[in-house]
Amino acid sequence: MITAVSFDRVSRHFGTVRAVDDLSLAIPAGRASPDGGRMRTMMVVVFAAGLALAATAAHRTEERAPLWGDRIEQEKEQRGMRIIVTSVFVDDQDKALNFYTEVLGFRKKHDIPVGEYRWITVTSPEGPEDLELALEPNANPAGKAFQDAMFSQGIPLAAFEVTDIAAEFARLTAKGVAFTREPTQAGPVTLALFADTCGNLIQLYQPG
Repeated sequence: MITAVSFDRVSRHFGTVRAVDDLSLAIPAGRASPDGGRMRTMMVVVFAAGLALAATAAHRTEERAPLWGDRIEQEKEQRGMRIIVTSVFVDDQDKALNFYTEVLGFRKKHDIPVGEYRWITVTSPEGPEDLELALEPNANPAGKAFQDAMFSQGIPLAAFEVTDIAAEFARLTAKGVAFTREPTQAGPVTLALFADTCGNLIQLYQPG
């Protein structure tokens, strides 16, 4: 009498994805002892089940999500270098905060006292929350000289993108913003320039 145990059946029974085809064991039964054939059959079934579970574990290990530390490293590699904070010099932080929030429409994110001055940042409601513009005091004489030179030469210290520059020009003009350059086509973009009341020229641009 021959008893056949199929690995394929056992592996499917225990849920392994990697079913093994055309592999079976032929067990001669009943020679060693009255129940020797049955004993051998049971041993092979247990052995086959163990292989099935091992295959399942190996498959799941290959497809498992990376460990937390691995994910962090992978994200760092994918993200690379990012711009989180940029800044403009301002001659009055309170006036600047009011202008950039109440007039331009940005949102205050940080306002932290740092000695005589404050660490103030704003974000755009239309942009990433973690991209901030810092309103830095121009107390450093070198910074003040740089700011004055850029203003006198008509060079903007920051540029903000808008989707409808004509509408923004009308909105800001109604709020009393002084434009030194009205919306003008310049190649693939339309540009405008205004003073932020804090010592800087700011450029607006609309692509297309």
